[in-house]
Amino acid sequence: MYRQVSMEVRESCDADRYGNPPYVAHLDSVFSTLYFHALDSWRFGQPQRCAAGVADRVLGRPEPACQHLGDMLLGMNAHISRDLPFALASVGPRLPDGRSAIPDVVAVNKDIFRAEAPLLATIRVAYDPTTGQPPTLPKWLSPNKVPQIIAAWRLEAITNAKDLIDARSAAARAQVETRIDDTATLRSLLIYKATVLKQPGAYNARRNAYCAIHASAADLDAPTQ
Repeated sequence: MYRQVSMEVRESCDADRYGNPPYVAHLDSVFSTLYFHALDSWRFGQPQRCAAGVADRVLGRPEPACQHLGDMLLGMNAHISRDLPFALASVGPRLPDGRSAIPDVVAVNKDIFRAEAPLLATIRVAYDPTTGQPPTLPKWLSPNKVPQIIAAWRLEAITNAKDLIDARSAAARAQVETRIDDTATLRSLLIYKATVLKQPGAYNARRNAYCAIHASAADLDAPTQ
């Protein structure tokens, strides 16, 4: 999932689809550092160090317990709702010549839209053939709503980044950071509640068996759940 979106961003940078491709490439690099830090922390058994594990920490989940779309959205929520404001605040919302970089940040949404179809197709082939066919999810979590959901989260992240930059004291910044973390945590719990499985053991067994056969053939370097 992350690879597909990153490939679309790189293609847009190479094709000069952004007003300032070097800015987008730099922001994407800083942003990805937070992603891989979380991924490494998870793989090395330190989920408390990564935002992606927030639902597991709060709920004490012993194993993956969500439908496929829930797993996807939990990861995206952690990276966008929680990580993106800090990445954008670190890089800054302006280009070297002083112009606003926000139009380019928003333009990444187009790459996310383009990534949706090949992304879902790859996940169906490599991980779960039922992706995109969830019979029990609420309408706001249907796969065709995912790009709109992500776009809304990214706009919120831009606002939160500006609030981080505008904080004039350590206490003020801490307040913004707490709000960002609380929002990401609440959102993860809502996603979990909407996608939780009644029989996670049986579901995961079927999915793991499918992954064992198909994931390696897709040449994807990602852990199965």
